[in-house]
Amino acid sequence: MQGVWKPPRVIEVVLNGRLGNWLFEYAAGHALALRRGTTLRLNLSHKRRLLDWRASWVVAQLRRFSIEAELSTRPPGRGLHAYEESSLEFFPAVLELPDDTCLNGYFQSERYFEAIASTIRRELVITPPNDAATAAVEARIAACISVAVHVRRTDYLRIGRDLLDLAWYATAMQQCREQHEACRFFVFSDDPAWCLSHFTQADCEVVDLRLSRCDPVNDLQIGRAHV
Repeated sequence: MQGVWKPPRVIEVVLNGRLGNWLFEYAAGHALALRRGTTLRLNLSHKRRLLDWRASWVVAQLRRFSIEAELSTRPPGRGLHAYEESSLEFFPAVLELPDDTCLNGYFQSERYFEAIASTIRRELVITPPNDAATAAVEARIAACISVAVHVRRTDYLRIGRDLLDLAWYATAMQQCREQHEACRFFVFSDDPAWCLSHFTQADCEVVDLRLSRCDPVNDLQIGRAHV
């Protein structure tokens, strides 16, 4: 007599936000899946676009890493226990959730995956692109005392979030100059055109690469020297 077929056990993680958020979400889900001996599935349904129902723009970014997970664009949480993150605080109970749970949140604490930190570091090594412009920026960063400046604008402007003003950046950058003579600033932003018109000092370079506009992993690859 054949046994009753049962679907494979799974921990599903709904990808929210953008690239940096996805990596935290993946790491937390991966830690829970390993604790349960369960398959990990990343749900990309929130990332589908009108002419891209398979969320291929997300898949392309994830493939730059050695991520071990199934990918799905179906509606999340079907037949699964739902866990909705209530705040950005660390909740130890997340790591005790059962099989067949769908995680929905940001999980921005390294404590979720500290037990598998070496695994996460290995999996998130970026496959570098074969791009001469990117290589040239990396060479300039390596050749000086480099300081990365992150300016986030576009989505914050849309949702009305407070932005750091230019005076804040000017103060922070001057402190760096006083502590590290001859340092050079590399400005990374989702609004490079605005940055080009506002960060005009001789020791500033706004990183505006064509490849980065469609692949933010490229900026992460370049900025890794500052982490």
